Amino acid sequence: MFSSPYVLHVFYGLALTSISMNLVSLRRTAEDEKYRITAQLSILDSIRQQLQDAKEPLSTAELERLRRLALSSKMGGEGAGAGADGGGASAGTDVSWSAIFRGKAPVVSEETSKWDQQDLETIRKELSK
Repeated sequence: MFSSPYVLHVFYGLALTSISMNLVSLRRTAEDEKYRITAQLSILDSIRQQLQDAKEPLSTAELERLRRLALSSKMGGEGAGAGADGGGASAGTDVSWSAIFRGKAPVVSEETSKWDQQDLETIRKELSK
């Protein structure tokens, strides 16, 4: 094998660089997820405000367009920065070192989707009135 005293230093440097790159990638994914959720909340807030506004009722076509926009944002469309499996780090979680060494993305809870479904059901009920 190699008998140079620098082999270990090269190995440690390579490992540290790999870990650092993985951590940066996970942080960017978490940041993208945060922006995606912020955009979705903004869309849903806009829908809520327009539905409450008695002067300008929201047309069905416009509501459907905004709903599709919110759903595509929820599903992690092409521009949302989602991974190949559709998951990513959520905005409020810290990335642990064990997750970095295993190379696994943090599990995204279904909490967001449950609240989104409730909001969409509320909007549908208000439209059916």
